[in-house]
Amino acid sequence: MHLVYPVSYPARRLRLGILLASCLCGLLGHAKEPTGLREFNPPPAPERGQEIAIVNGRVIDGTGRPPLENGVVIIEGNSIRSIGKVGQLAVPSTAIQIDATGHSVMPGLVDSHFHTAAPPGDIPYLFLKHGVTTARDPGRPIEVYDEYRLPNHPAPRLFLTGPHFDQPPFAWPDNAVGIPNRQAAEDAVTRYHRQGATGIKVYFRLPLAEINATCEAADELGIPVTAHLELFDADKAIEVGLDGIEHITSLGTVMAAPDIADKFRNSVMSNNDARREGRYRLWAGLVDFNNSRTKRLVDMMVDKKVFLSPTLATFERQAGSKGVEEHHVRGFKQMLAMVGHCHESGVTVVTGSHTWSKYVDLGWAYQREMELLHAAGLSPMEVIEASTLSCARFLGCHDRLGSLEPGKLADVLVVRGNPLEDLEAMYDIERVMQNGNWIQTN
Repeated sequence: MHLVYPVSYPARRLRLGILLASCLCGLLGHAKEPTGLREFNPPPAPERGQEIAIVNGRVIDGTGRPPLENGVVIIEGNSIRSIGKVGQLAVPSTAIQIDATGHSVMPGLVDSHFHTAAPPGDIPYLFLKHGVTTARDPGRPIEVYDEYRLPNHPAPRLFLTGPHFDQPPFAWPDNAVGIPNRQAAEDAVTRYHRQGATGIKVYFRLPLAEINATCEAADELGIPVTAHLELFDADKAIEVGLDGIEHITSLGTVMAAPDIADKFRNSVMSNNDARREGRYRLWAGLVDFNNSRTKRLVDMMVDKKVFLSPTLATFERQAGSKGVEEHHVRGFKQMLAMVGHCHESGVTVVTGSHTWSKYVDLGWAYQREMELLHAAGLSPMEVIEASTLSCARFLGCHDRLGSLEPGKLADVLVVRGNPLEDLEAMYDIERVMQNGNWIQTN
């Protein structure tokens, strides 16, 4: 069975411009990793002259370096001034001391894939209280978050994309903007960037020519483009400039045998909702990750430095759960295995909660994602790095966030226990600091 496109698709896919862009991307690689990007809602600064010293804790700095036992983190105003060991780093007599004995001191968590309700209600604050001090929403209208520009609306530092770029029939009409051609893509990138977007997300019905135009326009502005893909193969989208992949399921059509992939595409082309059940059946049938299609895709992701935000928590299906059948369990098992394969191959995997999970209460999907990344093969230290500095790199804010290092902003967690021994400790957060201010967590 062959995928049948709407009449306008073949012409778009054969345009000389898209072919030239593919060749150039293959020869030159992607643009330099974005940096210096700013949140939509800068948090307030603490009182002038404030000094805080967190002492006696296990400092896990987010870089992947070994932890510093009996550490001291000195915070001045909204930034980290110095880090050292008890007895070796002098603590100012004027500093407020926080005893972190038996606790771990870490960077604030960075969520690469966060959504909220409309209106947002308490969801952003709930995630902040649970340690997510920075988050990107890839696919909500920017005005949904307008209230978080105002004082007394605590939330993670929000990095936004605006609505996702798509073509009808829209899977999520309230969160989509129609992009009928390349010019519309360029205009929309400029428009949303002016409104505060620090990235762009393309959705699964957007054709390759328009994905390419989006990437070119975003690259000129120094912002990344990420994608939810299920009709167009990830390798083709990466060739035309994509920086990130949302959802492990976006890789399925490349990995599957061509006839199976075409059957899946045709079903989704006819009905957006067919992807919900179809993705599990497709993944349940994937038995060989060593085929040439998968190898080419993974090699390309490594070479092009494409980030993967697998959002496993939203796809998790456990045997015995209501409505869960064998193909759901098998399909999710293969998703886990592919995340591990990507990581082992050198793909940068980052943590994204997608906000909701069947197996944890609202507000804890990020922690569940961390556990699932560990189940996929990342070590606890690698999970923490994926949740902090690597994720900050994906969002383009790693110059000032994502790790505990002198000069960086003071987004800090104090966690009871040792997540390097048991990631369940991430559910037991003692304190959350954002921009030098303690967040009320009760």
